[in-house]
Amino acid sequence: MNIQPLSSDFWFARWFDSPYYARLYGHRDEAEARAFVSHLTTQLALPQGAAVLDLACGNGRHAEALHAQGLRVWGYDLSPTQLSQAQERTAPGLQFRRHDMRTPFPDRGFSAVFNLFTSFGYFQTDAEHRGVLDHIHAALIPGGHLVMDYFNLSYIRQNLVPEEEKNLDGVHFLIKRRIQKGSIIKDIHIQDGHLHSFFSERVRAYTPEALEALLQRQGFGVTHRWGTYAGDRFHPEKSPRLILFARREN
Repeated sequence: MNIQPLSSDFWFARWFDSPYYARLYGHRDEAEARAFVSHLTTQLALPQGAAVLDLACGNGRHAEALHAQGLRVWGYDLSPTQLSQAQERTAPGLQFRRHDMRTPFPDRGFSAVFNLFTSFGYFQTDAEHRGVLDHIHAALIPGGHLVMDYFNLSYIRQNLVPEEEKNLDGVHFLIKRRIQKGSIIKDIHIQDGHLHSFFSERVRAYTPEALEALLQRQGFGVTHRWGTYAGDRFHPEKSPRLILFARREN
């Protein structure tokens, strides 16, 4: 598989290191993370002290919530800015490291891997996405769990807001959304005083069927599907999220 080297030209490398990212998504709070993680760990029934990985952990809010559930937690992320915030949460049994998920993981033996807040589908080729799943598979114990939190494409299509504006702490955001060439694209125009910035998010528009087929091809069996962070059953048209529970099969 041809892996392109790390570069600030990748949209996720630029955007997640920007101070505007945290400002735009600041409504994703600690209480929300704790509630979601509580639902997840109840579903999985992991033993106390089990080793788990928060893959693309961001500032560590989900990793810290997992640790509070009595788990030993590793958090991986690519962004130095996000990791610097996450590392402030470091504690015995809770550690963070910088890692590109497209390369083999330095740690193994996880009972579960959590990939939350649409942290998959960022790359240019399907081979790269399959490679990520291969690395997750290799890092899990036999029968280990993968929890993937993705968007529900049908819901996005029905509820897409093509354009909106937000003013947050004196910063103006103009956000334009579209579905184009198999990706969901969000263009973010920012005006902060006299400073103008532009970022773009681009995530592969996997249908639930395509994402499940991808997981199955890479050695996972899907066991449960949720449609909300509260654990409601997935509905193909009405659910805003697609939260897949899968297990390593071999």
